[in-house]
Amino acid sequence: MIETFLLLLTGHLLGDFVFQSDALIARKKSLRGLTEHVAIVTGLTLLVLAPASPLAVAPLALMAVSHFAMDYAKTRWLGDRLWSFSLDQAVHIGVLVALALAWPDLARQSLWGMAPSDVQLQIYSVLSLVCGAVVGVPLGGVVIKKLVEPLAPSSAPPNGPLPTAPIIGMRSAGRYIGWLERGLTITFILIGHPEGVGFLLAAKSILRFRDVQDQTDRHQAEYIIIGTFLSFGWALFAALATKAALAHWLAPL
Repeated sequence: MIETFLLLLTGHLLGDFVFQSDALIARKKSLRGLTEHVAIVTGLTLLVLAPASPLAVAPLALMAVSHFAMDYAKTRWLGDRLWSFSLDQAVHIGVLVALALAWPDLARQSLWGMAPSDVQLQIYSVLSLVCGAVVGVPLGGVVIKKLVEPLAPSSAPPNGPLPTAPIIGMRSAGRYIGWLERGLTITFILIGHPEGVGFLLAAKSILRFRDVQDQTDRHQAEYIIIGTFLSFGWALFAALATKAALAHWLAPL
Protein backbone atom coordinates (compact mmCIF):
# COMPACT_ATOMS: atom_id res chain seq x y z
CA MET A 1 0.00 0.00 0.00
CA ILE A 2 2.81 2.42 0.89
CA GLU A 3 4.56 1.67 -2.39
CA THR A 4 1.39 2.37 -4.37
CA PHE A 5 0.78 5.63 -2.52
CA LEU A 6 4.37 6.73 -3.17
CA LEU A 7 3.97 6.14 -6.91
CA LEU A 8 0.67 8.04 -7.01
CA LEU A 9 2.08 10.87 -4.89
CA THR A 10 5.12 11.26 -7.12
CA GLY A 11 2.96 11.66 -10.21
CA HIS A 12 0.73 14.18 -8.46
CA LEU A 13 3.59 16.32 -7.15
CA LEU A 14 5.35 16.37 -10.51
CA GLY A 15 2.15 17.31 -12.31
CA ASP A 16 1.05 20.00 -9.86
CA PHE A 17 4.37 21.65 -8.97
CA VAL A 18 6.99 20.82 -11.60
CA PHE A 19 5.16 20.51 -14.92
CA GLN A 20 2.60 23.24 -14.25
CA SER A 21 3.87 26.60 -15.48
CA ASP A 22 2.50 30.01 -14.57
CA ALA A 23 0.98 30.19 -18.05
CA LEU A 24 -0.81 26.88 -17.53
CA ILE A 25 -2.10 28.05 -14.15
CA ALA A 26 -3.62 31.09 -15.88
CA ARG A 27 -5.16 28.89 -18.59
CA LYS A 28 -6.79 26.64 -15.96
CA LYS A 29 -9.61 29.19 -15.73
CA SER A 30 -10.82 27.76 -19.03
CA LEU A 31 -12.04 24.19 -19.50
CA ARG A 32 -9.37 23.60 -22.12
CA GLY A 33 -6.56 24.69 -19.82
CA LEU A 34 -7.95 22.69 -16.92
CA THR A 35 -8.27 19.60 -19.11
CA GLU A 36 -4.68 20.08 -20.26
CA HIS A 37 -3.46 20.23 -16.67
CA VAL A 38 -5.40 17.12 -15.62
CA ALA A 39 -4.09 15.28 -18.68
CA ILE A 40 -0.51 16.15 -17.68
CA VAL A 41 -1.04 14.98 -14.10
CA THR A 42 -2.68 11.76 -15.26
CA GLY A 43 0.00 11.11 -17.88
CA LEU A 44 2.82 11.62 -15.39
CA THR A 45 1.09 9.40 -12.84
CA LEU A 46 0.68 6.71 -15.49
CA LEU A 47 4.37 7.03 -16.37
CA VAL A 48 5.48 6.77 -12.74
CA LEU A 49 3.02 4.00 -11.96
CA ALA A 50 4.24 1.99 -14.97
CA PRO A 51 1.33 -0.47 -14.82
CA ALA A 52 1.86 -3.97 -16.19
CA SER A 53 -1.86 -4.80 -16.12
CA PRO A 54 -5.12 -3.01 -17.00
CA LEU A 55 -6.03 -2.79 -13.29
CA ALA A 56 -4.59 0.73 -13.21
CA VAL A 57 -7.28 2.12 -15.55
CA ALA A 58 -9.96 2.47 -12.86
CA PRO A 59 -7.85 4.26 -10.20
CA LEU A 60 -6.29 6.55 -12.80
CA ALA A 61 -9.73 7.46 -14.12
CA LEU A 62 -11.01 8.18 -10.61
CA MET A 63 -7.94 10.27 -9.87
CA ALA A 64 -8.37 12.28 -13.07
CA VAL A 65 -12.07 12.94 -12.45
CA SER A 66 -11.53 13.97 -8.82
CA HIS A 67 -8.58 16.18 -9.75
CA PHE A 68 -10.62 17.91 -12.46
CA ALA A 69 -13.58 18.43 -10.11
CA MET A 70 -11.49 19.86 -7.27
CA ASP A 71 -9.46 22.17 -9.51
CA TYR A 72 -12.65 23.33 -11.25
CA ALA A 73 -14.21 24.22 -7.90
CA LYS A 74 -11.06 25.99 -6.78
CA THR A 75 -10.65 28.11 -9.91
CA ARG A 76 -14.35 28.96 -10.24
CA TRP A 77 -15.49 29.48 -6.65
CA LEU A 78 -12.76 29.20 -4.02
CA GLY A 79 -10.15 31.61 -5.35
CA ASP A 80 -6.38 31.52 -4.97
CA ARG A 81 -5.88 31.81 -1.22
CA LEU A 82 -3.96 29.80 1.36
CA TRP A 83 -7.00 28.01 2.74
CA SER A 84 -8.31 27.10 -0.73
CA PHE A 85 -4.87 25.88 -1.79
CA SER A 86 -4.63 23.78 1.38
CA LEU A 87 -8.10 22.34 0.82
CA ASP A 88 -7.26 21.58 -2.81
CA GLN A 89 -4.11 19.67 -1.88
CA ALA A 90 -5.80 17.90 1.05
CA VAL A 91 -8.51 16.60 -1.27
CA HIS A 92 -5.96 15.46 -3.86
CA ILE A 93 -3.82 13.66 -1.25
CA GLY A 94 -6.91 12.16 0.39
CA VAL A 95 -8.00 10.71 -2.95
CA LEU A 96 -4.54 9.21 -3.47
CA VAL A 97 -4.67 7.60 -0.02
CA ALA A 98 -8.11 6.16 -0.77
CA LEU A 99 -6.91 4.80 -4.11
CA ALA A 100 -3.86 3.21 -2.49
CA LEU A 101 -6.10 1.56 0.09
CA ALA A 102 -8.54 0.32 -2.55
CA TRP A 103 -5.84 -0.88 -4.98
CA PRO A 104 -2.83 -1.68 -2.76
CA ASP A 105 -1.29 -4.08 -5.30
CA LEU A 106 -0.79 -1.51 -8.06
CA ALA A 107 2.90 -1.14 -7.23
CA ARG A 108 3.40 -4.89 -7.06
CA GLN A 109 1.75 -5.31 -10.45
CA SER A 110 3.76 -2.51 -12.06
CA LEU A 111 6.99 -2.80 -14.01
CA TRP A 112 8.82 -1.82 -10.81
CA GLY A 113 7.22 -4.75 -9.00
CA MET A 114 8.83 -7.16 -11.44
CA ALA A 115 12.32 -5.99 -10.51
CA PRO A 116 14.41 -7.68 -7.78
CA SER A 117 13.55 -6.55 -4.27
CA ASP A 118 16.78 -4.61 -3.77
CA VAL A 119 16.22 -2.73 -7.03
CA GLN A 120 12.66 -1.92 -5.96
CA LEU A 121 13.91 -0.45 -2.70
CA GLN A 122 16.36 1.73 -4.60
CA ILE A 123 13.60 2.90 -6.96
CA TYR A 124 11.34 3.82 -4.05
CA SER A 125 14.25 5.63 -2.40
CA VAL A 126 14.78 7.74 -5.51
CA LEU A 127 11.06 8.51 -5.71
CA SER A 128 11.06 9.52 -2.03
CA LEU A 129 13.95 11.85 -2.77
CA VAL A 130 12.04 13.34 -5.70
CA CYS A 131 8.95 13.87 -3.54
CA GLY A 132 11.02 15.48 -0.81
CA ALA A 133 12.67 17.83 -3.28
CA VAL A 134 9.35 18.87 -4.82
CA VAL A 135 7.71 19.37 -1.42
CA GLY A 136 10.70 21.28 -0.09
CA VAL A 137 11.43 23.52 -3.08
CA PRO A 138 8.54 24.43 -5.46
CA LEU A 139 5.67 23.43 -3.17
CA GLY A 140 7.36 25.22 -0.28
CA GLY A 141 7.63 28.33 -2.42
CA VAL A 142 3.88 28.35 -3.07
CA VAL A 143 3.02 27.86 0.61
CA ILE A 144 5.45 30.50 1.88
CA LYS A 145 4.31 33.03 -0.72
CA LYS A 146 0.71 32.61 0.38
CA LEU A 147 1.69 32.81 4.06
CA VAL A 148 3.57 36.10 3.74
CA GLU A 149 1.31 37.81 1.19
CA PRO A 150 -0.82 39.48 3.92
CA LEU A 151 2.40 40.82 5.49
CA ALA A 152 3.84 42.39 2.34
CA PRO A 153 4.73 46.08 2.83
CA SER A 154 2.73 48.54 0.76
CA SER A 155 4.37 51.13 -1.44
CA ALA A 156 2.72 53.95 0.52
CA PRO A 157 2.33 53.30 4.26
CA PRO A 158 -0.76 55.02 5.76
CA ASN A 159 1.14 56.23 8.84
CA GLY A 160 4.80 56.91 8.38
CA PRO A 161 7.39 57.99 5.83
CA LEU A 162 7.61 56.55 2.36
CA PRO A 163 10.28 53.93 1.71
CA THR A 164 13.67 55.43 0.91
CA ALA A 165 13.57 54.02 -2.63
CA PRO A 166 11.39 51.79 -4.74
CA ILE A 167 12.18 48.10 -4.55
CA ILE A 168 13.66 47.15 -7.91
CA GLY A 169 15.12 43.75 -8.60
CA MET A 170 15.34 40.91 -11.04
CA ARG A 171 12.07 39.42 -12.24
CA SER A 172 11.16 36.31 -10.21
CA ALA A 173 14.48 36.58 -8.34
CA GLY A 174 12.76 36.02 -4.99
CA ARG A 175 11.31 32.73 -6.21
CA TYR A 176 14.69 31.47 -7.43
CA ILE A 177 16.48 32.60 -4.26
CA GLY A 178 13.92 30.68 -2.20
CA TRP A 179 14.34 27.59 -4.37
CA LEU A 180 18.11 27.73 -4.00
CA GLU A 181 18.12 28.25 -0.24
CA ARG A 182 15.62 25.46 0.40
CA GLY A 183 17.35 23.14 -2.06
CA LEU A 184 20.72 23.73 -0.42
CA THR A 185 19.22 23.34 3.06
CA ILE A 186 17.72 19.96 2.14
CA THR A 187 21.02 18.90 0.57
CA PHE A 188 23.05 19.85 3.66
CA ILE A 189 20.71 17.87 5.92
CA LEU A 190 20.66 14.79 3.70
CA ILE A 191 24.44 14.62 3.30
CA GLY A 192 24.92 14.94 7.06
CA HIS A 193 26.25 18.51 7.26
CA PRO A 194 23.57 20.55 9.08
CA GLU A 195 26.18 23.17 9.96
CA GLY A 196 25.94 24.25 6.33
CA VAL A 197 22.43 25.54 7.04
CA GLY A 198 23.82 27.99 9.58
CA PHE A 199 26.41 29.19 7.09
CA LEU A 200 23.71 29.62 4.45
CA LEU A 201 21.48 31.58 6.82
CA ALA A 202 24.36 33.85 7.85
CA ALA A 203 25.34 34.45 4.23
CA LYS A 204 21.80 35.44 3.28
CA SER A 205 21.54 37.74 6.30
CA ILE A 206 24.72 39.56 5.27
CA LEU A 207 23.59 39.92 1.67
CA ARG A 208 20.20 41.24 2.79
CA PHE A 209 21.65 43.74 5.29
CA ARG A 210 21.91 46.62 2.80
CA ASP A 211 18.24 46.19 1.89
CA VAL A 212 16.99 46.66 5.46
CA GLN A 213 19.51 48.88 7.23
CA ASP A 214 17.38 52.02 6.84
CA GLN A 215 15.05 52.47 9.83
CA THR A 216 12.23 53.66 7.54
CA ASP A 217 12.17 50.19 5.95
CA ARG A 218 11.50 48.29 9.17
CA HIS A 219 8.35 46.72 7.77
CA GLN A 220 10.34 45.47 4.79
CA ALA A 221 13.01 44.09 7.13
CA GLU A 222 10.49 42.22 9.26
CA TYR A 223 8.77 40.91 6.13
CA ILE A 224 12.09 39.53 4.82
CA ILE A 225 13.01 37.97 8.17
CA ILE A 226 9.65 36.21 8.51
CA GLY A 227 9.88 34.91 4.95
CA THR A 228 13.44 33.71 5.48
CA PHE A 229 12.67 31.77 8.65
CA LEU A 230 9.56 30.25 7.10
CA SER A 231 11.62 29.17 4.11
CA PHE A 232 14.37 27.56 6.19
CA GLY A 233 11.85 26.00 8.55
CA TRP A 234 9.91 24.44 5.68
CA ALA A 235 13.14 23.14 4.13
CA LEU A 236 14.20 21.55 7.43
CA PHE A 237 10.82 19.84 7.74
CA ALA A 238 11.04 18.52 4.17
CA ALA A 239 14.62 17.36 4.69
CA LEU A 240 13.86 15.48 7.90
CA ALA A 241 10.77 13.84 6.37
CA THR A 242 12.80 12.82 3.32
CA LYS A 243 15.58 11.47 5.51
CA ALA A 244 13.06 9.34 7.43
CA ALA A 245 11.57 8.01 4.16
CA LEU A 246 15.03 7.14 2.82
CA ALA A 247 15.88 5.32 6.05
CA HIS A 248 12.68 3.28 5.66
CA TRP A 249 13.52 2.12 2.16
CA LEU A 250 17.27 1.74 2.55
CA ALA A 251 17.25 -0.05 5.93
CA PRO A 252 16.66 -3.53 4.42
CA LEU A 253 19.61 -3.13 2.00
